[in-house]
Amino acid sequence: MMKIPAPQLRKLAQGAKNAQAQSGRPVRLDKDGTELPINACPQMYRAILTFDDGPEPTRELERIIAILNDNGIRGVFYLLGEETKRSPDAARLIVESGHIAQSHSWDHEGSGLVRFHKKQDIVENLNRAQMAIAEATGKAPTRLRPPFGARNQLVREAVGEVGLKLTLWDIDTNDWRKPKGLDEHKFSPARASWKKMYDERKHPLDILMHVQQETADRLDGFIKSMKGDCWQFTVYEGA
Repeated sequence: MMKIPAPQLRKLAQGAKNAQAQSGRPVRLDKDGTELPINACPQMYRAILTFDDGPEPTRELERIIAILNDNGIRGVFYLLGEETKRSPDAARLIVESGHIAQSHSWDHEGSGLVRFHKKQDIVENLNRAQMAIAEATGKAPTRLRPPFGARNQLVREAVGEVGLKLTLWDIDTNDWRKPKGLDEHKFSPARASWKKMYDERKHPLDILMHVQQETADRLDGFIKSMKGDCWQFTVYEGA
């Protein structure tokens, strides 16, 4: 067996590291630096990338959409009705770019939908959002993620009456906590447990993020890191 000199080994190792950083997946190189096939993922894991609080700020939404498109990923955006009413073109861009628009209720005021004491007030809030999102995108949402994830029996009944599916998340990136952005130290639960969680729950893990500058800044690196760790991305079944 030919022995490769140490300097060349170091060069190959650095080349593999650089190639992996660029592609977002594990690679190995031959002695000439040519990439070789690798079966580094005996099992693939699936996740859904979801983004709350859009479609504003619209500039950051556009950045997030561009990053998803560049990585060949469809995302799910939970939109606020009042922001959609103000920025219908941004909401329309989501679906025209191949992504999915769902409801985050009409607004993000106070404690969310649980601030209401009458079911009819919740129904009216949700219907306003349905109308705004449908007018902007051409399709009414089928799912609701309540602001803060806050829900009670009245909220559950109202969601059912409007014909929506109440949808929360499996993983909270806590990208909204200061300092804002995607920082693994804030992920809940910790990333080291995600594969075990996937095996236990037997469905794609819903990863919660938000439409904001700090998330857009680090989204591409996060996606490439996930791909390199044997994750692939999907959307809800039937979406």
